[in-house]
Amino acid sequence: MLRNALTRGAAWGVAGGVMVAALALLDPRPGIESLPERVGMALFAAGSWGVRFGLIGAVIGTAFAAVIRFGYQVFSRVWGPCAGPARRVHYWLRQSR
Repeated sequence: MLRNALTRGAAWGVAGGVMVAALALLDPRPGIESLPERVGMALFAAGSWGVRFGLIGAVIGTAFAAVIRFGYQVFSRVWGPCAGPARRVHYWLRQSR
């Protein structure tokens, strides 16, 4: 679950940082006039929002992994420890003909 949380956190952080940087770089507000200042503000915004998106992505990744893990444990107890979902569906389809 930790690997899933770290992967999702990194993906959300990078994606969110890139989107915020693009928006900050193309922002038409008149307060920033020079290009280096605009690039600096875009990088600052990308870093700070990237961290926020990364933390939220890690939390969501952990919750997602926990739900999937819990569902798999419940499913394996109901259908048996060696019965996978594909095997049960295949058996059900063969019996219904």
